[in-house]
This record gives sequence, structure tokens and C-alpha cells, in this order.
Amino acid sequence: MIGWPFVASAVALVLLLRLPRLQTRRVEVLALVGLGFAAATLQGVTDAACLAAMGGVGWLVLRGMARRPHRLWLPIGIAATLGLFLLSRQVLPRLALPPWLVIGQTFGLSYVMFRVLHLMVDAAGGEMPPLRKRDLLAYLVSFPTFLAGPIQRVQEFVEESQRRVVDTLPQALATHGPLLARGFARVTLLAGAADALLAWSQTAALPPAAALALGALAFAAYLYAGFAGYTDLVRGIAGLGAFTLPENFARPFAAPNFLEFWGRWHISLSDWFKLYVFNPSVKAMIARSPDPRWTPYLGAAGYFLTFFLMGLWHGVSVRFALYGLCLGGGVSANKLWQVALQRRLGRRDYAALARRPSYAVAARAAAGTFFILALGFLWLPSWPAPAPGAAAAIAVFALMLLIAILDRRVPEKVPSGRAIAVIAAIQVAAGSAWLATGGTIPPVLYAYF
Repeated sequence: MIGWPFVASAVALVLLLRLPRLQTRRVEVLALVGLGFAAATLQGVTDAACLAAMGGVGWLVLRGMARRPHRLWLPIGIAATLGLFLLSRQVLPRLALPPWLVIGQTFGLSYVMFRVLHLMVDAAGGEMPPLRKRDLLAYLVSFPTFLAGPIQRVQEFVEESQRRVVDTLPQALATHGPLLARGFARVTLLAGAADALLAWSQTAALPPAAALALGALAFAAYLYAGFAGYTDLVRGIAGLGAFTLPENFARPFAAPNFLEFWGRWHISLSDWFKLYVFNPSVKAMIARSPDPRWTPYLGAAGYFLTFFLMGLWHGVSVRFALYGLCLGGGVSANKLWQVALQRRLGRRDYAALARRPSYAVAARAAAGTFFILALGFLWLPSWPAPAPGAAAAIAVFALMLLIAILDRRVPEKVPSGRAIAVIAAIQVAAGSAWLATGGTIPPVLYAYF
């Protein structure tokens, strides 16, 4: 992830966006750097063809909506976009194609798909601002969100691309430097160490339950450190270029329940699914069943559908379908639990219960444990035996419970400017030491979605 294309594109983006002569050409700069980064990371002509086809479908549908509005444009566009995605990821890779014809490994295809779907839905609803070809191109291949987000709506993208730069590069470095330092430490030292620990846990002579528990914790740490660290880096780089990207993580393992967990983990993706899947589906169900007594249960059904589809977005296979079922079951059960307690205790007493330290700690530990165990569908080669699996689950919950208890006892303090600078320096030094001593940077899992 921190290869030469990423570093070169980051430096080029910051320097070009800071040039006074290019202040009115920010869209062109974003398109140019994005195309350069895409060209350097794509694995062949077939990759470029997949991305070009996805963008071409979006452009043709948007153009058709503008010239001859018709209600069929949107379903046709959605079907074509999803069809291209499935064709590229599921159908073509399984055909007996020549070795040189690489299919199904297109970096950034999922995030381009999100952007194309968003454009078509918003255009059909009359919510999209006027776009030039260069705006569309820059938005679809925008570096640094091309590989793994965060997902930015086109309205925010256009606003940022037109925003006047008011700070200097040294001022921006003082503001966003700590974010870059944290991201660097996360993707190098933390993700690298967690990845190494995961590999060791599966090869060392450990009891099955211990190997499962250690592997589950290591994989969760690797995924979080790598993905959150990548997000820190790209948000910091964009900030140096006076371009704001949305937040993507907000201490998810400190969430008080599993529902709120998804308001803190991959925030931009959760918001996207909420806006384009959850809200329309629940609205449609309520229209068919207007009885307000059913509304909470329809909301639970909407959560299940949304998170099941979110699981399938990671990959169309039995493994990812089970992951989606686990996520959907978790959030819908969490919603039904809240509804049941509120009806039994009343809103006021339920709120008082949720504030109790014992309940809050247990709920937080349960949310983190459930997510960590659900991730097993992404890394375990086979389903574990019942006894070791249960013992591993208990061990993970015990550790999450201990972390939740200790975290409540740590007072929250806003660090001073000097403390932030010291922490940033330590993070850069730690990450550099990891690389200097032979440590490796594992790939960000979401880079391949």
C-alpha cells in the first residue's frame, strides 16, 4: 500500500494543489493525479477496461437522464453497473482465459461502483449538481480515495474542489501531520505486527482454543490498524492539499452496542448503505404496513437486509454470505433487544439501565466480541470444532470486557500541542524502526474490494 505509486501520487497531489497558478484548476489536478495513480496500480489492459466500462455506463445513463428523462434509466443503470461488477469479479475469473489476460483483480472497482450508483440515484432524484466530463472523471478516479475510500458524495467532492485555499503548507502540515504520523504507525508497526502474530498463531504448537482466540484478535487488529491507518494517511494527504475527506473511523471498539459500532466503523460505507439501501427499503416497507406498531420491526428487517448486502459486497460467495448473515443477524437482534427492553421498562428506565457501568461495559464487550468472531468468516480456512470455538469466544469476550473496564477508568484529556507533536514523533520513529528491522507492511484488505 505504501509503494512508490502511492508516495509519488501523494507528493504530486499536494504540490500541484498548492501551486497558486493551479488554484482554479483543482479538478484537472485531481483527475490527472488520479489517472496516474490508477495507471500505476492497475494490473493490465483488462483492469483498465473494467474501470472504463463502469465509468462509461455511468456517463451514458447520466447523459440519457439529462436529455430524455425516463423512469427506466435508473433500473437499467443499476442493473448494468452491478452486472459489470459481477461479471468482472465472479464470471470472467472462472473462465479458461489466457494467463496474460488478468481478470477479476481490478483495484478500486468496488469504490468506483459505489460512486457510479450514487451518481445515478442522485441524478434520478434531482439531487446532483451539474457535472462536466472532467468533474466526473476526477470524482471516479479521485486519488487518494481510489483504492479503499473513504466514500465521498459528489456534492462534497465538488464543493471541496471549488474551495479556496486559505492556509499555507506549513500550517496544513501542523494540522494534518499528526494524522499522517498515526496512519504511518498503524499501517506499518501495528498492522504488520498483527499480521505476523496471526501467521504465528496458526503455525505454532498452541492448543486449538488458544490458536483460535489469538488468531481472531490478531486478524481484527490487523484489519482495523491497516484500514484505519490507510484512512488516516489519505485524509492527511488530502488535508495537505486543502481537500477535506470524510472521517471513516471513530473508536469503533468503544461503541456501547453493535448498532452504534457500525456508526463508527467504515463510517462512509455505513452512511452510503443507510442512504441508498436502508432508508429506501424501510420506507417501502412502511408504505405497505403503515401500522406504527410494526415500524420498529420493519426497521430491524431493514437492518438485516442492509448488512447482509454489505457482507455480500465484500465478495459473492458462501463465505461472504455467511458473514453478511452474521452482521445482519447481529444488528437486527440488537435493534429487537432495544425495542423489547424499552417496551418492558419504558424509555426512561431503559436509558437509566444503559448508563449503568456494569451494563455499559458488558454491552460494549459483547459488541466488540461479536464483530471479532464474525470476522472469522473472512480468515478461517474451515469452521472450528464446537468446544475450541466456544472456549475461544469466551476468551475473546473476557479480554474485551477487561479492556472496556480499564478504558472507563482512564480519564479523557485533550493533549496539548507539544504532547501531540511528541506522540507523532514517537509514532513515526516506531513505524520506521519496524521497517528498518525487516518488518513488512501487509496489504489493506479493503484494497481488493
